Amino acid sequence: MNPKRVRGVTFSCDKIFLPMNAVQRRCHFAGPVVTAGFLPAGLRTRADRLSPQRPGCHFVDRSQEAPAVNWLCLIEHGTWPGTCIWNSQEYVDRPSRLASAFPMIVFDRDRGKSLEFAALGCEVARSPEEMARRVDVLLSSLPDGPVVEDVYLAGGKVLQSARPGTRVIELSTIAPETSRQLHNAAQWFGVSMLDVAVSGSTVAAEAGKLTLFGGGEREVFEAMEPVFAAIASQWFYLGTSGSGVSMKLVVNTLLGLGMQAVAEAVALGESLELSRDLLLDTLARTAVIAPAHVGKLATARRNDYTPQIPVRLMRKDFELILAAASRRGVSIPATKAAADVNFAEAADGGEEDFSAVVRRMERQSDAL
Repeated sequence: MNPKRVRGVTFSCDKIFLPMNAVQRRCHFAGPVVTAGFLPAGLRTRADRLSPQRPGCHFVDRSQEAPAVNWLCLIEHGTWPGTCIWNSQEYVDRPSRLASAFPMIVFDRDRGKSLEFAALGCEVARSPEEMARRVDVLLSSLPDGPVVEDVYLAGGKVLQSARPGTRVIELSTIAPETSRQLHNAAQWFGVSMLDVAVSGSTVAAEAGKLTLFGGGEREVFEAMEPVFAAIASQWFYLGTSGSGVSMKLVVNTLLGLGMQAVAEAVALGESLELSRDLLLDTLARTAVIAPAHVGKLATARRNDYTPQIPVRLMRKDFELILAAASRRGVSIPATKAAADVNFAEAADGGEEDFSAVVRRMERQSDAL
């Protein structure tokens, strides 16, 4: 095979298939390039439709037929700078990561956020319906279950507008029952829907090292691996619809409960007159602290609770966890106690990280 280079991206010409719109944007690629070995046949673009005179571009077509591809990013109320396919309601990715890998159409009810994507060459849609009519793959991450239902089934009219064969990657953290309802509704419209829950902080997102948990049809999940590869370092297929978000709830049970355990241990250590800095530094080097919590000790040492996983999102996840356990008659008293502290912290109204429970437990200990 004869490797070629396009603006710093090396690939094998006899295997590459690139979405047409990306090539029309002056061969500007800064991220992963998808090869035919992973890209679904229905998403290939015929290379002979591209201009062979385009400076710096080298393509050899090995496909027989393929429609042009547009990729949808559905965004709602994004507030963090540098967001991509999902908003401040979830853990985010820089727009350049996906925009460099696939041509994208985006929408946000906050028009200003959409313009950030336009600066990267993304097309901005006027409504969710418009996007749904035009794309082959749709990604969304929304604040909660009611908003997801409204976007897909009610006012947003996404399922009604989508063409048969459209594939949906729904990234929101919602109840498994809601995911299953959406999956069943999508089937009526000839649309494939995956629930792909996201695990990781903003730091992981910026590095492209998120973890994804997927539910739905296995063949659809495997076909979407090129998209996953643009934003995550690992992804797991868990089973039928709802399995992805179910796994997210299991993982975040440990995340939230573990954070509360760390907060209580820190408060105890300080009450025993240990140096706070030495206490936090030493804990971070012990085997009992999970990797997800090690960085929280470093930021707590600086009293820095800048949100990476906002406390309000952890509250939403705790609510989903407790509701799921209640429906199934599972007793989780320690999780319930941790949730109560998280709820109290979230009620203060600050936009801080969920690790702020460390400060809360310290203050409670000082007040005794």
